[in-house]
Amino acid sequence: MLSRLSVVANPRDHLAEAVRAAERMSVREETQRRIQAAAASGDLQRLIDELKSQVKEEQEWSAALVDINAELERENRDLRTYKENFEALTRWSEATSTEMEPALEELQVSPDFRELWPALETESDGALVFTESAKESWIDSGYPYPDRMRKALEALARAALSWRAAGGRLGKSMVTWMTEEFGLTYAPDDEGMRRRKIDTFTFGERTLSRLPHVKIDDYVQPDRVGRIYFAIDESANRWIVDHVGIKLGL
Repeated sequence: MLSRLSVVANPRDHLAEAVRAAERMSVREETQRRIQAAAASGDLQRLIDELKSQVKEEQEWSAALVDINAELERENRDLRTYKENFEALTRWSEATSTEMEPALEELQVSPDFRELWPALETESDGALVFTESAKESWIDSGYPYPDRMRKALEALARAALSWRAAGGRLGKSMVTWMTEEFGLTYAPDDEGMRRRKIDTFTFGERTLSRLPHVKIDDYVQPDRVGRIYFAIDESANRWIVDHVGIKLGL
C-alpha cells in the first residue's frame, strides 16, 4: 500500500510581519514629529512639504500592502491546491490498495499455501513468521482439511499480533486467552515430543522450543489430527511456526 503523503506548506512569517509593523509605526511617529515641528515653526512651506511627504509614504505603504495581500492570496490558492491534490492522491491510494491487496479471507491460495505464508506474515506485521520447514511440512502432511487449517492459521496470525501488542501480558493463561479471543485450542507442552526428542528446532543460530501448539481435532484418525507447532520468541516479540500439518510423533 502506498504510504499516505504529508504536505508541509511554508507558514506565514509572523516575525517578518511584526518587524514590518514596527518599522511602519516608527516611520509614522517620525513623520508626525516632523509635521508637528513644522507647524510649530510657523513655516507654511515646510509644513506643506512635510504633509506631502506623509501622503507619499502612505501611498507607498498602501501599495506594499496590496502586494502583500496578493502574495497571501497566492499562498492560499497554493495551499488549497496542495490540499485537493493530497486528498485526491489519498483516495486513489486507498482505492488502489483495496484493489491490489484483497482481504486475507478473500485471498485465493494454492493447495501448497504458497500465497498464504507471506500474506499471514504481512497480516500479522511480522508477529507470525514461518520457517521453510513449516512450509514443507504442510506440503508433505496430506492433511485432508485445508480450509480448517487455513482458518486456524489466520486466527493464529491475529493472535500473534494481539499478543505482541499486549507485550505478552494477557491477564490470563494463554490457553484461556487463545480459546476465548480466537477460538483456538492451544497447548503449551507435548510430553510425547519431549520423549522422542523432537521438541526443538534451529532458527538461524538459535535452538528454540516448538512445544507450544494449536490443536485441530483429537481422538480421530492419525492423518486427521491437525497441528500447528511454533516457538514463542519473546526476544523478538514474535511467534515462529516450524510445523503445519498433522501431529508430530504419530
